Amino acid sequence: MKAPTAIVAEDEPVLREELVEMLADQWPELAVVAQAADGDAAAQALAGAPPDILFLDIEMPGLSGLEVARRASGRCHVVFVTAYDKYAVAAFEEGAVDYVMKPISPARLDATIARLKQRLAGPPADLTGLLQSLAATLGQRKEYLRWITAS
Repeated sequence: MKAPTAIVAEDEPVLREELVEMLADQWPELAVVAQAADGDAAAQALAGAPPDILFLDIEMPGLSGLEVARRASGRCHVVFVTAYDKYAVAAFEEGAVDYVMKPISPARLDATIARLKQRLAGPPADLTGLLQSLAATLGQRKEYLRWITAS
């Protein structure tokens, strides 16, 4: 069996590098074939030979992680990596392999890797329903902080 491949898309360079290093330590057989700093670069990397797994930050410059996931739906397994826990239940219900919260803990990444290894035997999920519900939720989130008082 060939080694699984992955693309890591995260707009924060330190977090992206940390995830790549953690994957190398905890799943040495996984080949990270591309890293992307924004959604446009992730879509370009996906346009070539699709990887087995796509680690996606939801909120990135350019195309959002949701838009990239829409392009990957049914083509590769998707793991969302984000700081927002409110999307987790919907992600699992719609077939995303996993949902990893930042900062990523080694134990949590181990659980994700175990799920991925189980899912790699089957076809990737169609994420259309999940992406629609997440996009609606993201569109509603327009809360801005106006004042911070510090003494």
